[in-house]
Amino acid sequence: MQVIPDSAGREMFSDFLGVRFWAADYSMKSINQDLTFKYTSVNSGYVMRHDFDVRNFNHTPNIGIGVEENLDSHLLIHFIDISVGYAQNTWNWNIGAGLGYFMSLDKKKNFRLRASFNVFYENISYGLGSYSDTTNLGFVVNGNSVGAYIKNVNYINNSLCVSAGASLMYRTKAIDVFAGISWSYSLIYSEKINFYSTKIPLNQGIYTQSGSTVSSNVLNLGNNFIQVGIIREFGL
Repeated sequence: MQVIPDSAGREMFSDFLGVRFWAADYSMKSINQDLTFKYTSVNSGYVMRHDFDVRNFNHTPNIGIGVEENLDSHLLIHFIDISVGYAQNTWNWNIGAGLGYFMSLDKKKNFRLRASFNVFYENISYGLGSYSDTTNLGFVVNGNSVGAYIKNVNYINNSLCVSAGASLMYRTKAIDVFAGISWSYSLIYSEKINFYSTKIPLNQGIYTQSGSTVSSNVLNLGNNFIQVGIIREFGL
C-alpha cells in the first residue's frame, strides 16, 4: 500500500475503503393537486377517506450512508449507498450501487474531481391513514378479506432508477469532505395503493377534487439531487 502526504505533510492512502455519510436534497415530480384517497368496503359500505395533498411537492431532504473503494488506478466503486428522507407525509428511501472515475486536481492530491454512474431502487410512500371497522364485519379490499382493522394504508411508488453525477472532494488524513450533484432518471416504476395483504391500482382509490380518477404519475423522483457529506478512509 502506498501513502502520500497531504498539504500539511501528513500521510494519506492511495488505495482505500471509504465510509460515506451525507445529507441530500432530492427533487420530486408530482401531479401538483390536492387529491383524495377514498375506498368503500363492499361488504359493509364503510368508506375509507384521507387527504392526499401533493401540491408544491418538489423536493425531499435525505440522509445517507455508503461504502466505496478508491483505487490508485482512478477507479471508484460504490458497493452500496442507502438513504432515507421524509417530507409532506411522505417517506422516500433508496438503495443502490455503481462505478466511477476520479482525477486529482493538484500535485498534493488533496482535491479530487469524481464522476460516477449508479443504479438504484427507489421507494416513495405516502401515508393514507389507518382504519377500524366498527361493524366488525371486516374490510373487503379487492375481493380479499383484510380484517376489521387496517394499519397504515399507503400510496406506494417502487421504481428502478439510474443516476450520473459529479462531485468535488477535499482529502485530509482525518476526514474527507465532498459536495456534488447528480442527474437521475426512472427507468420503470409501479404505483399502487398498498393495504399490506393486498394492493389496488390508483384509479380504484385516488380522486381529484372534481371526482375524476387518477391512474398514474402522482409522485415520482425528480431529475436531480444534491449531496454534501464526509468520508472516513480506511487504507487497503
